[in-house]
Amino acid sequence: MGLDYLLVHVKYTIPPALLLTYLLRPLRTRLDVYKILFLQGVAVAATIPWDSYLLKQRIWGYPAHAVLGVTLWRIPVEELFFFVIQTYNTSLLYLLLSKPVLHVAYLNEIAPGSRAKAWWQRSVGAAVAGVGAWSVLKAAEWVKAGGEGTYMGLIWVWAGPVMLGIWSLSYRHILSLPARTTLLPIIIPTLYLWTVDTLALRKGTWVINAGTKLNIHLWPALEIEEAVFFLLTNVMIVIGLVAVDYALALEASFPSLYPATTPFWTCVSAAGALFRTSFPRDEYAGIPASVDLLRRKSRSFYLASAVFEGRLRLDLISLYAFCRAADDLIDDSPDPAGAAAKLEHLLQLAYTPAAGAQLRAYITTEFPQWSHTALLALPVHKLPRKPLMGLLHGFTTDLKFTSSFPISDESALAQYAYDVAGTVGQMFTHLVLHHHPAPTSTTSAALLDAATTMGTALQYVNIARDIGKDAKIGRVYIPTTWLAAAGLTPADVVRDPQRAVAAGFRGRLVGMAETLYSRSRGAVEELPEQARGGARVAVESYMDIGRRLEGGAGAYTSADDQAAAATAGGVVAQGKEAGNGTGAHVEEDTAGKGGTGKWRNEGWRVKAVRMWRAWRVLSGSV
Repeated sequence: MGLDYLLVHVKYTIPPALLLTYLLRPLRTRLDVYKILFLQGVAVAATIPWDSYLLKQRIWGYPAHAVLGVTLWRIPVEELFFFVIQTYNTSLLYLLLSKPVLHVAYLNEIAPGSRAKAWWQRSVGAAVAGVGAWSVLKAAEWVKAGGEGTYMGLIWVWAGPVMLGIWSLSYRHILSLPARTTLLPIIIPTLYLWTVDTLALRKGTWVINAGTKLNIHLWPALEIEEAVFFLLTNVMIVIGLVAVDYALALEASFPSLYPATTPFWTCVSAAGALFRTSFPRDEYAGIPASVDLLRRKSRSFYLASAVFEGRLRLDLISLYAFCRAADDLIDDSPDPAGAAAKLEHLLQLAYTPAAGAQLRAYITTEFPQWSHTALLALPVHKLPRKPLMGLLHGFTTDLKFTSSFPISDESALAQYAYDVAGTVGQMFTHLVLHHHPAPTSTTSAALLDAATTMGTALQYVNIARDIGKDAKIGRVYIPTTWLAAAGLTPADVVRDPQRAVAAGFRGRLVGMAETLYSRSRGAVEELPEQARGGARVAVESYMDIGRRLEGGAGAYTSADDQAAAATAGGVVAQGKEAGNGTGAHVEEDTAGKGGTGKWRNEGWRVKAVRMWRAWRVLSGSV
């Protein structure tokens, strides 16, 4: 009896498990839990017979002084735990790295791509399958012959068929994904476990017996069989998870085939999607184009939408793509008022029964091609018309700044804040309640009212933050009546924005925001759990901006400004970022005309602050 193997877990496998669990905790969903439990169950069930056979054949062994002595079918309990903990750690790393990835956007069933792409994928798929099949057959020969190739042969005979099965079902999706999504969660744990294995072999915690191994070392003390074993097991875990995500993406993308159900039964029904050979054109056919638009014009929202899942995430992306397209159509038009009028007519058609063909014809003839998919993808059957019309009204208010200062008094300010932000809170909540209904209509009404109030509060913070930026483009959102009481005019603020700050208008706006926030904050925690975290990030990140502004210039830096705005605007659960006139306040990645590609140019500190703040809010640290 000994503790050596147990100490391997205490020192090397449990610490990364705790760290990864801590990091994923605020992002973890029920589906993530089901995925991990499913993979762990498969790993244990598949590995026990194989490992027991290897021990029986004395291919490897565990000295008595290194293990506790408790076994199951000859397998030490520490080894059984290794099956679980390796699967757990690799799964967590994959889930963390793949959170921003929207698998629906990579489905060949929706966007098959060019013939060249399909030919390349099929060629690579066939080549990998051919090499894999040959390897399994060769391994079987080694096992049959016995001798030094036995251990390597048993590894391939055991792992090869599993990998070939997964590959045959999902190879095109695997090849469509960004390489980092699949390679990093394989490479990182493999290198780590190679190191752990080297230390254990040197110490004699476990022993590879002579006569059944090739006596080839990847580096000193690391047998080539051990290196291949850890590589292949991590490959199986990762491509297994990709196959699960592929199935879930298919299930989410085709609601006509797979009606909404509980997370558990979603996983069960999604498995059958892997075996379908044809799919209809469904309501989410425009998701790849919408995602492409957001990657170019609002990358922070695309990344931050990862806090949502399933069809809710797809609908939020569709809504936000519409808002960004509408914003840019007005912004880039030589006749902004005419563009806004066209969008109003578009909404009229969208909410007219049996006008689908007329709507499509109107969009294709009146709007540029790049916007067609985003405009058509708006989920009008899940949203009321009123908040969308309010959003367009906010657009037209921004246009008035070319000839006047339209925010005449506090009621005009409240109306504008509702138009560009309260409406977004409403639309977000309508989509949430469509997918995750509230228990009563009274609860739904209360949540919608709170969303409107909170959106308005966040817009007040946004205006307080951007007094100087707005003045540079000739806009003043401080009510003219407030300015007059302080002996100022909007033109004075345009010339010297600091005068408005000195007069206390920033603090006044933040104070109004705090009042509305206090009134509606509790409703965030009443949202369904599937949306609560994202809403919390949007709200708390923006309110944090206001509190830092009140703390003085030294408490709020430009990096904080960019990171907090991108974090809150990215989630856009209840905030104005979904579309704000002609980009007056938009702090998104490509706010305003032409886009600035801020994501690509922002420094590492901004990115770090952004991610750290969002993680802290989600985890409840703030």
